[in-house]
Amino acid sequence: MRRRLACNLRNLSEIAVEIYLPDECGEATFSGMYGVNLLSQPGRTYPKNQDCILHLEVPRGFIFNIVFKHFDLEPPAEDGTCSDYLQFFNGQGLEMRLTEPLCGNELPAPVSSNSSIVTLKFHTNDQKEYTGFKLMYDRSRAKILEQPNAQQNSVSGGNQNVG
Repeated sequence: MRRRLACNLRNLSEIAVEIYLPDECGEATFSGMYGVNLLSQPGRTYPKNQDCILHLEVPRGFIFNIVFKHFDLEPPAEDGTCSDYLQFFNGQGLEMRLTEPLCGNELPAPVSSNSSIVTLKFHTNDQKEYTGFKLMYDRSRAKILEQPNAQQNSVSGGNQNVG
């Protein structure tokens, strides 16, 4: 089920937008903006039993730069698995992992995509609730590797014997 996200435009001159995940997430797409702050629940704990899928899109030729400002999810179990977690994927689906599931209360390292679409999955169980996360994402131009000239590829090196 797709649901709308609550959106609070802070300052259009800075292209800064705050997005809050609703109490019952589901799946949503947010495209076109950058300089966005994404918050689980401002000023309170996040709800139990959630599966939120958020597709973030920037124009083709751009990639995402994601920086965490606050991170407080249920700590990992002794075996390292996460019950409540945030995870990022390149593209529209959940196949190409960009990160492992992130949990605990240490700020994760910044994340950069190699796609103009990033999917975010936020999962919570029915146990404890924490204050959640706040992240900021921006865009930057994708770096395109230059292809060597086709003629340069076909030139063979070394001495050739002519008979």
